[in-house]
Amino acid sequence: MLIQNIQVEAKLKKFNQALSLIQKNNYFWFDSRHGEFPEQEHDIIFNHLFFEVDSNFVRFHFFHTSQLPFNIRRECQNAFNEIFHA
Repeated sequence: MLIQNIQVEAKLKKFNQALSLIQKNNYFWFDSRHGEFPEQEHDIIFNHLFFEVDSNFVRFHFFHTSQLPFNIRRECQNAFNEIFHA
């Protein structure tokens, strides 16, 4: 069980890095929007999705209020699939 949790943690870390890169590559979209919280200068990708982690099972979803464009959503989904379903 511990090994599985370590593997899940490593994949989550890799996915978070991929999401940060997606945000960086689409900075015009994020920088043009206000952050969800007062301390945020601009919008961030993590305002638009959340994770469910259950032992060695991970899912991610977009908040129903998210206005992420289709192309950014697709990039997120592709990154998730490459990391968790490879």
